[in-house]
Amino acid sequence: CEKGSLEIDNHGKVITRFNRQAMDSVGGKMAENWMTRFEQAYINELKAWIHSIQSGVSNNDLACAHDALAANEACALGIASI
Repeated sequence: CEKGSLEIDNHGKVITRFNRQAMDSVGGKMAENWMTRFEQAYINELKAWIHSIQSGVSNNDLACAHDALAANEACALGIASI
């Protein structure tokens, strides 16, 4: 896991490196905010969450406390690596 890196510059260009060798870069115009790119996915997630509450049936595609813990641990490891 220590052999590669990913860099996203201010313009959305993504550069990946493996064994310190730069791979082909990809990029495009960055959106002003996350809604442009993820609006429909966010709406679908909210609808699924509401349906889960109304029906009383758990939806395994939705985030849970374990997902939050994993995200928290990933952030802590990222900060610790700096």
